Amino acid sequence: MKGLEFKQQTVDEWLMATPAIKGAVLYEDDSLANGERGLLILFSEEESAIRCLQFPEEMGKLVQVRLSLDRLKAAPYRYEDRSLVHWLRKGIILTDPEEHLSELRRQLDECTGLLQEKLVLTEFCLFYRHYLRSKRELENQCLLDSFENLLQAIHHWGRLAVVEQGHYPERMIWDQVRVENVGVFKLYEELTSSSESLLKRIQLVLLASDFCVVSKTTACCSHLLRLLESREEPWGLQELERELGGAEIAVELGMLLSQLEVKALIREVLIPFDDELAVMERKFFRSLDKNRRQFVKP
Repeated sequence: MKGLEFKQQTVDEWLMATPAIKGAVLYEDDSLANGERGLLILFSEEESAIRCLQFPEEMGKLVQVRLSLDRLKAAPYRYEDRSLVHWLRKGIILTDPEEHLSELRRQLDECTGLLQEKLVLTEFCLFYRHYLRSKRELENQCLLDSFENLLQAIHHWGRLAVVEQGHYPERMIWDQVRVENVGVFKLYEELTSSSESLLKRIQLVLLASDFCVVSKTTACCSHLLRLLESREEPWGLQELERELGGAEIAVELGMLLSQLEVKALIREVLIPFDDELAVMERKFFRSLDKNRRQFVKP
């Protein structure tokens, strides 16, 4: 690794003395403070506290981050874990006895199939949430809050555009978007640097977002719609969230499911929590029946 020399024998000996390690990645990061030269990311069954380690000779100080394998497997679908994905893709795999790391890296580099479908759905969910919030804040005449949410919405729209072209989004997304979807990039420029008033910029980008929602909802939700068709029993939010790879998007998914129900693409089922029927849980499934809503007794 450029700029970060290390002796493989020293690392191997230390890893052998560290119990229950399922994989390890070394990532150079010159932005760290206090003289640390990089990150040593360890994967095991459980997570533990971050530690600063002093290695001999050229390696110097490294920050140790110990994460669970479950966290790693869910990381591609969790926006807050995008740094973890970056470390895995750009770092050196030091040990990987069961090939968990190399297989996930291969999937991320290819970004096709089921991974791509789940990522498209996840990014569209996040785009849709911020888009709705921006519209609501504009209606309330809170321009700065509307702008902030719209900026987040178009950020996820940019990530979505990259995924649709078969690439995993980088942490710094806009150079990728400029190449993969010029239209979305120009909307980003319009929102952030146009000479128009803030209100006009928000209105213009929201208009384009309206068209995106109308034209792309069914295609972006294709994986979700197939999932809802896959069994006769209705699906709850937590079940769907688990099936989507661990992305924590229950709130966003609920908003999107409501939109799909309004468009008559899915059905909503109200299931009571108790015998008194005071509180109902909303569950969903796909059906061609025009009667979209159903009440189910326990």
